[in-house]
Amino acid sequence: MSPVLVFVHGAGATGRVWQSQLLDFPRSHAPDLPGHPEGRPLVTLEAYATWLVDFLRASGSPRPVLVGHSMGGAVALQAALASPQQFSGLVLVGTGPRLRVNPKFLRGLVDTPHATLDRFVELCFGPHAPERVKAKVLQSARHLGPEVLRQDLEACNAFDVTGRLEQVRLPTLVVCGDRDVMTPPALSAELHAGIRGSTLVVIPEAGHMVFAERRRLFRDTVRTFLKQLAARG
Repeated sequence: MSPVLVFVHGAGATGRVWQSQLLDFPRSHAPDLPGHPEGRPLVTLEAYATWLVDFLRASGSPRPVLVGHSMGGAVALQAALASPQQFSGLVLVGTGPRLRVNPKFLRGLVDTPHATLDRFVELCFGPHAPERVKAKVLQSARHLGPEVLRQDLEACNAFDVTGRLEQVRLPTLVVCGDRDVMTPPALSAELHAGIRGSTLVVIPEAGHMVFAERRRLFRDTVRTFLKQLAARG
């Protein structure tokens, strides 16, 4: 039987962003992080990771594979570093060992919040992304609002585990789009170089929302990884 997958969403998003993946992987869950929208956003990605570990421990998920996108990938990394025994693998999507944010976004989310949020979402997609997918992500981000996105990006800006990648011992798949301008492929390459035994897959003609833009290719890439996990026993 394939392992349970737990999908962790990125900044300014909710678990619903993984709706298609929940269909592709029936044994999967996609929780909403605190404040997205229920409750209050947390201040650091370490705090989100602690919440995630506690949430999964309470839910009784048997050593799931964590699949994290962008900020969610950073949360997954922190969780894996803190409690590696609780997970069977990692899939890091459009993320990096650090997530520096352009100061223009942080200022814009204060000065011109709604226009900046819209621009942020626009830059998350490659040139060939389906319009219906873009519209759904934009609607969700607008529903949460620019203040949640600003707090998420502040937390991302403070994140850096560059010096700890060699401590990640879980089987790891790193996935990114070759047109990602938010977390450029060089950051995924850095994860791959730093995490021993990891696999790097760069998906062509996709931006930051690679799993939504190239759903089938992303699905097949993850399935291959899961088969490799099963073969390891």
